[in-house]
Amino acid sequence: MKKALLFFILAGLTAIGANAQTKKLWTERDGFQWYEIYGSGGTTSAESINGKTLIPLSRGYSFICYHSEEYGMGYFSVEKNGKKGACDIKGNEIIAPEKGYDKVYLSIDSPKIGYFSVEKNGKEGACDIKGNEIIAPEKGYDKVFLRIDSPKIGYFSVKKNGKEGACDIKGNEIIAPNYESIIYYNGFKYKDAYGKWIPLGITLDDYDLASKFKPSKNWISNNKSNNNKSTSTPTSYYASASFKDFSLEYNVPNGGRKMLKANYDLEVKGRKGHKMIVYFDIYNENDFRIMRVYTKLSKANYETTLWSNNWIGIYNDALNAQQGTHTYYAQLSVVDKKTKETLANSTKIAFEMTGNQQYYNHTPQYNIPPVNNYPQPNNNNYNNNQGGNYSISCTRCGGDGRCRGYGNTTAYMSLHCMGTGKCSTCSGKGYTINHYTGNNMTCPTCNGNGKCKQCGGSGICQKCGGSGKE
Repeated sequence: MKKALLFFILAGLTAIGANAQTKKLWTERDGFQWYEIYGSGGTTSAESINGKTLIPLSRGYSFICYHSEEYGMGYFSVEKNGKKGACDIKGNEIIAPEKGYDKVYLSIDSPKIGYFSVEKNGKEGACDIKGNEIIAPEKGYDKVFLRIDSPKIGYFSVKKNGKEGACDIKGNEIIAPNYESIIYYNGFKYKDAYGKWIPLGITLDDYDLASKFKPSKNWISNNKSNNNKSTSTPTSYYASASFKDFSLEYNVPNGGRKMLKANYDLEVKGRKGHKMIVYFDIYNENDFRIMRVYTKLSKANYETTLWSNNWIGIYNDALNAQQGTHTYYAQLSVVDKKTKETLANSTKIAFEMTGNQQYYNHTPQYNIPPVNNYPQPNNNNYNNNQGGNYSISCTRCGGDGRCRGYGNTTAYMSLHCMGTGKCSTCSGKGYTINHYTGNNMTCPTCNGNGKCKQCGGSGICQKCGGSGKE
């Protein structure tokens, strides 16, 4: 009888201990919901909203955190004994903390390409999407970054002691980190002391990048609220897009002005009935975007839709060529207007511009032709020919429709209200301080009415009327 009583007491204590576990519901920014359960001894686990165990307590993780990534993908970062690891959203362990990494971070560059950046003892490395180590931190690189130049061309940019080199997609060092800067377009090039790009005579072979870097369906965060039903489009993960025959033309006349014109064909699969937006971006040599314009394409009418003979342009006086000769990069990207997903990025075309004004030169000089020499699009009409039907962001307001000056020139910006409608001198008060007497005085800019002199208090860009487009 005593043994039976003791058994029931112990069983009751065990049940109380189990029920004492703390359970917290997390709702992530992408809609993914999950429970975090805190066990004894500082361990934690994860459970789906329908009660299925994702990450069991038995793994001994001391920390679990969900990360919402782009393109509808996410993952769990985990920690054990101070070391980091990663799991997919179904709880499958991708990188075990026992590998000893101090940092683990997933980078998703497109719906098809992703990799893990890892760090150990202050040095970086890389793992593929399945957790296989490609570049060990023990190689001593300070920086490791995956660069994708086409669906079948990719490499790792590596840096050591401030110098750049490259490893191939398998992790083999093919260019020692001895250069100030390296780019790849039809072969590797390095920048010499005069700022010119010099070919190294090294090219990359085609490689099936998806075999190492394509996330599986276990990365799609569709375990959401509303009775665990996904709000994402079932076909979104399998959609694909590609730019074809992307080329540049310089100083093309248009409406009395000249422009940099991008010609392209675009193929989109798996987005029937969706509208597409194509962005035309210009980056400086530090990979900072300095200009963006866009065009809205018509709906994709077929499972595979081809928009042919398309073009989009940026006026020369909006290109913001910096003083001196610099290398710039042109790139196109396509976004599904409905889902906001970036479906594809084109390769980058490198070119040079020379500016000779103090801030920005509105009539840049192009020093070299496009690096690639794709033939210009012909006149064949496939599914949808958008031709020159494009929208260019207003070169004065940058596309936001607010009252502002040209570009980023501080002298112009300070005279405008940036959309507030208030005088930029007195901030709408109608008076300012006379610095000689210390007394208030009527604002000389707005004559005391407190309204922006440029827009009359409307806050609207005077060039585009608030539309943000030219």
